[in-house]
Amino acid sequence: MDEIEDHMKQTFGDDQDSLTRIMRNFKYDESGENVIWKINTQYFFDNIKEMYYFDPVATYSGPTKMLVGGRSNRWKIDHYRDCFPQIQQSDIIPVPDTGHWIHTDDPESVIKHI
Repeated sequence: MDEIEDHMKQTFGDDQDSLTRIMRNFKYDESGENVIWKINTQYFFDNIKEMYYFDPVATYSGPTKMLVGGRSNRWKIDHYRDCFPQIQQSDIIPVPDTGHWIHTDDPESVIKHI
């Protein structure tokens, strides 16, 4: 794990938020000897086409909650209406003390809002 963390530190430099998010996604396998990626890779394999070929101008007219990381360096709350006009937003909810990956920084808040 130390080798992976060293590599990620070189990759992300001073961006501690990104380093933390990435490192949270690694774990040891059942044997405790191999480092693996935590995410559900089977989901990606099963849904890759839908993930890459979604309709960028489609609209959804149902209720929507947009959770926005209060410390996100990618998207700010003010940008959501301009950057995602196809999403009908009924609520934009800032989640304080989280970055872009809200679900890893504060999973309890995500669950609360769902």
